[in-house]
Amino acid sequence: MRNRYSLGYFINYNIWEQAIKLLNLQIEERNKDGIILNNKLNFKYFARIRTQYEGIIDSNDYFEQRIKNNLFYGLSNEFFTYEYGKSKKNFGIRNYFFISYPLVTVHYSIGIYLLMLSQEFIDRIRFSHKNNSKYKIKSYYGGDLRIKKKALLFDNSYKRLFYKEHYDNFKDDIKKETEKSQNKVILKIDIENYYDNISVKKLCYFLNKYIDSISQQKLKFDEYTIDQICFFYEFIMRDKLGIPQSDNNIISDFIGYLYLLFADMTISDEIRDEKIEYSKVIRYVDDIYIIIKYKDNLDEYEKLRENSMNILFQISDLLYYKFGLKINSKTRVLLVDNKDEKEELLNELKKTSAAEYIPEIKIENDKKKNKKNKIKPQERLEEILDEVKKMKENDFIYNHFNTKGEILDTEKLKDVYDKGVLNILNSDSYIKIIGEIFNDFNFNLLRFSTNELILLILKNECSKEKLINFFISKKENITINDRDVILEILNKLDYKDNRLIELLMNNKNFKKIIEEAKSGQACIEYPGYYNLSIKGLSKIYERDSILQQIELRALYERKNSYSVALNHLVNEFHSICFYLDDYENKDHNKYTAADVDNFLNNKVTFDSKNSIQNLFKRRNNNDVSHPGTDELLSQGVTKEEYKKYKKVVGKCLNEILGEESLALVEL
Repeated sequence: MRNRYSLGYFINYNIWEQAIKLLNLQIEERNKDGIILNNKLNFKYFARIRTQYEGIIDSNDYFEQRIKNNLFYGLSNEFFTYEYGKSKKNFGIRNYFFISYPLVTVHYSIGIYLLMLSQEFIDRIRFSHKNNSKYKIKSYYGGDLRIKKKALLFDNSYKRLFYKEHYDNFKDDIKKETEKSQNKVILKIDIENYYDNISVKKLCYFLNKYIDSISQQKLKFDEYTIDQICFFYEFIMRDKLGIPQSDNNIISDFIGYLYLLFADMTISDEIRDEKIEYSKVIRYVDDIYIIIKYKDNLDEYEKLRENSMNILFQISDLLYYKFGLKINSKTRVLLVDNKDEKEELLNELKKTSAAEYIPEIKIENDKKKNKKNKIKPQERLEEILDEVKKMKENDFIYNHFNTKGEILDTEKLKDVYDKGVLNILNSDSYIKIIGEIFNDFNFNLLRFSTNELILLILKNECSKEKLINFFISKKENITINDRDVILEILNKLDYKDNRLIELLMNNKNFKKIIEEAKSGQACIEYPGYYNLSIKGLSKIYERDSILQQIELRALYERKNSYSVALNHLVNEFHSICFYLDDYENKDHNKYTAADVDNFLNNKVTFDSKNSIQNLFKRRNNNDVSHPGTDELLSQGVTKEEYKKYKKVVGKCLNEILGEESLALVEL
């Protein structure tokens, strides 16, 4: 076996089991106890496909045959991703992933390994002060994963897996800092395309620097493990930067949190100035707020702002040069003692990016006391409907952008999840009112408060039909934002409206995802190594040289680097023939293309043999492997040409391995 050159070097079966348990628990928590969570498209697919893997994916045989040895890289039908755009606020688009059940489990395994490695270090920062008011760093993400005795803790799934408690704590921490406002400045830092720009290589560098050597040695965190982790995320992202964003991906949230934890430390150390009384870093994943309390003698607004701007420039340089991250134009310097700027800060907290992509939770599950509970549910419902009526005013869109969205109180709209409000909303009188309000509503405005407005609209059957017909009428012009709204409608309808599903199927960029989510198969027996069955292949595909070429070929296919992929395709087939050939001289370096040709005699058709000869010749005229000559310049390999040759290899392997009686050579 490959030992240091595969995931099995540092990921053991116990970690694999923990990853399956974590993902399965998230699946089981869908719509449980009033929690409207994990019912997104990817999790809808997980819930369905998981039944096909029952008793298989959690077996040691599955782990040994596909994961431990890295064979999964070559199993394209079983381990796959689809990428698509997902709308952000202000017309932005983020890169998003639909990930297969077994591949996301590999991702979860690596995340759990990183948690095991870093938990003690995280705790040293997290619990650095017994007096909570004296902390310098307070960071959160959408969960609280912890390891005890080599196993994840699932004692409180609400706290471990769901974002709301942690997100509310994050907002409360910032609000507390606005109470005593004299000489205090808050830097709100917004990072540009954070998840796409996380450097896994830099993350591993920081872990190597800060994690104690005993822990690293115990968990085999060394250059071989680092290479494997970096390779995996390069494979997923088709790039050397980034980690995947996908529905309710708690491991990506954790890794994103961990990466910036090192930035928290560096920023905290950087803010040292004789004019500063104290500073704090408060963060939720990539939403960063830096609190700076100046000494009393610095009391002029302009001096406060100027000094804070200089600190912000230092932090910007630090994030760019040490972490490869850029801050964007939404970054702000806010003087807490300035009434307008304090109000801007508090309003901005209502719109922090976590609310963009994390599903809602009904208010009755919130354990915190809420002043809103003193207001009667009917009064709160009337306030909700008043906010919706604002959206029907002629100048709403202009005023919305002119006031940076403050004209619409989205916090009031979120009261629609309150149990008391929902009970009243289900009454006949309010169902009728909903129909009247949305009778002539501009459904393009749903982007301003998508989930809340959809929940209201679906209470009235006529309003629901108007909404669905609105999107059907846009059939040929469905935008990314339209598609996201349609997905949220389907989410709340438990994906039971075929008209909307068909509408998404008409979108060529989304058709494969819908097909997979709706009726995809687990592809366990034929996982996508050409069209060969997994049975009987272990004697060949556990060979180090073959597995290495499979990995590299799969990587460069995903990166659309077909000239490089062709070289690895040839090497892969060359190695397979070497191990199958009853060859007298078992020296891999001396096994030539001519030996491959001899081996194929009487084993494949003449057409296949001729095509393989052409493949080897094409490799010799590939601009990656050979410079060419003045008479014949080397040429890059196109996608169509590569697909043709890969099909040839698949056909040839089927002819060689098609008979079960074939004696596989044991070496």
